[in-house]
Amino acid sequence: MRLSTQTKRPTLLSLAGTPIPSTMQGIDLTSSLNEKRPNRTDFFYEHTFMGSPQIPKVEGVVSPQLKYMLFTEYGYEELYDTRHDPHETTNLAKDTRYVKQLEQMRKRYKALKQAVL
Repeated sequence: MRLSTQTKRPTLLSLAGTPIPSTMQGIDLTSSLNEKRPNRTDFFYEHTFMGSPQIPKVEGVVSPQLKYMLFTEYGYEELYDTRHDPHETTNLAKDTRYVKQLEQMRKRYKALKQAVL
């Protein structure tokens, strides 16, 4: 898993023994350094640099099994079952068999996004 610079900052400050400002986004991952995986079930991500037409702005949630993406400039959604489709080749957002999972990921996306505002 690749973490953004913004996510790493609280961890670096903690390792340096510097207080973490309450306004800083991200989490201190020092307690997870000796674990194989971070102690979380999912995470919010965003890519808002540039935007269309170069690279569309996207936000989403990644869980151990699903990846939800919302292209914010277009209102276009993608949903992938990354356990069965690790290369994300089949968008399941319009698949009626995944309506429940899509709604769960939408709710989780809204909650996580609100937490970082």
